[in-house]
Amino acid sequence: NIQVGFVHHTVDTNDYTADQVPAMIRGIYAYHAQTLGWGDIGYNFLIDRFGRTWEGRAGGMDKPVIGGQTYGYNAESTGVAAIGNFDIAAAPQAMTDAFKQIFAWKFSLAGIPATGASPVLAPNGSPLQRVSGHRDAYATACPGQYLYAKLPEIRDGAAAIMSAPAALPFARLAGADRYGTAVAISASGFQPQSPGAKFAVTVASGANFPDALAAGPVAA
Repeated sequence: NIQVGFVHHTVDTNDYTADQVPAMIRGIYAYHAQTLGWGDIGYNFLIDRFGRTWEGRAGGMDKPVIGGQTYGYNAESTGVAAIGNFDIAAAPQAMTDAFKQIFAWKFSLAGIPATGASPVLAPNGSPLQRVSGHRDAYATACPGQYLYAKLPEIRDGAAAIMSAPAALPFARLAGADRYGTAVAISASGFQPQSPGAKFAVTVASGANFPDALAAGPVAA
């Protein structure tokens, strides 16, 4: 059950190209799965400097997969790693924005907010923030001073995405003329209650009153 999202960095080079990212992730996998013997990559997700989000540990991106990214907290968290070293360089805005998006999505699935204190306690006994840095739960510099400074923006940005109203579906309705369009709109608004049911829509003729826009009769 996810209660916290941890921000990490991989301490790789920062000047990689977009085409080099898959090989870098394979290298992280080899280190975690083979050298450390974890069986898979530790992070749940990774984000490159171009703002692209990559799946880390297998098991289903929409599932609360237990990773291997924050010792003692893996069962109640999701971990997202920035590819690069952000103790020596600032995180690109595209990367920061991608953190907002992935946490907004994962927290929405988990039914938790992106801001405020979580019920999970740090080693010092204080509540961890919903979006925390690796260093908040373990003795490490991760995710680097510059990315750590972005955590307030990431929290607020994720919260803003989560609070934004969902886009409503729409359809363009039209008929051969304005009466046909009126019938289409009415039919859409008054759907039958059961499959196969029929209904009638009556539209008054406009032959006997002027159309202010057309400066003439509405219809012949």
